[in-house]
Amino acid sequence: MRDKLVHDYRQVDIDIIWEVTQTDIPDLIEKIKPLLAEKS
Repeated sequence: MRDKLVHDYRQVDIDIIWEVTQTDIPDLIEKIKPLLAEKS
């Protein structure tokens, strides 16, 4: 996604970005938390 945002920003769909930030990222954070806790 970074590549599209940085190099192809004229074709970025804001609705898709919003969807990712609201659903995908929070889900990913919840999945990563246990892995981080194991390292502590």
